[in-house]
Amino acid sequence: MWAAAATGLALPSLGHLAWSDALIWLVDLGIHWQWQFALLGMSLAALYLVMTRTRLAGAMLLVTAVATALNFGPLSLGRLDHGGAGPGLLVASFNVHFDNPASPGLEAWVQAEQPDLLALFEVTSRHAPLLARLKALYPYEITQLQDDPFGVALFSRRPLSDATVTRHQGSTPYVAATFGTGREQTLVRAIHPMPPISSADRAMRDALIHAVSRTQGVPTIIAGDFNASPWTLAMRQLADQGVKRATTLMPTHTLYGGLPIDHILATEAHWHVADAGVAGAFGSDHRLVWAKLFRR
Repeated sequence: MWAAAATGLALPSLGHLAWSDALIWLVDLGIHWQWQFALLGMSLAALYLVMTRTRLAGAMLLVTAVATALNFGPLSLGRLDHGGAGPGLLVASFNVHFDNPASPGLEAWVQAEQPDLLALFEVTSRHAPLLARLKALYPYEITQLQDDPFGVALFSRRPLSDATVTRHQGSTPYVAATFGTGREQTLVRAIHPMPPISSADRAMRDALIHAVSRTQGVPTIIAGDFNASPWTLAMRQLADQGVKRATTLMPTHTLYGGLPIDHILATEAHWHVADAGVAGAFGSDHRLVWAKLFRR
């Protein structure tokens, strides 16, 4: 069991060595569980050390600690720089779950925190009453309801221009819009790509993530349920391209102890992050993520 956990912790370092689409997909599936691998590996190694007091047990604990530090420490460098003061821009993203039309508590959270941008996913016709009440709180919005897991809505307190719901080469629908006016204009993308339930779906997910991240030097914010943790190769490549996470490594999906797959990203050249966190689940199998951003 410890060897399995240690192998899982090694996946972020070894994933780029995969030589076929099928192997890339299998590595991608396993790579999401870093919290679980770290907890299991540290617990088992510590227990074995207490039971045997051998050098082997000590080595196991050291290996697990180093692998955990490598996966969780340097990844913090994949986040935006901290900074900014004043009101800033509060961005929130939430997968409401298509089978959770009431989303109890979400409306109260929005009224209390008043995010400037609110992206919602898996909105269906049954969410129409909730969305109607949210529309009363926001002067600008774009919504596409679908009776499947890929409806999307974006609410804004500042003007939205060129707002459309579009697709990339057959991908799931996503919102593309320009937020704000004048020199403060920012490209906004609200995405919910396919989960990596097959090699083809993994490739389609990564293609959409990369497509919306081609910013061409323009200030950009990307929010959504990415169905990808920060350890996946696609997400790590974004950081290398200057599109970094404002959100944390905290789990946002409830599956098997939690996966950090909901994110808010922004272009490093244009944005600082002052604070970020995870709010309630509001009846969903995801938790809402939020970040307060400041222009450089």
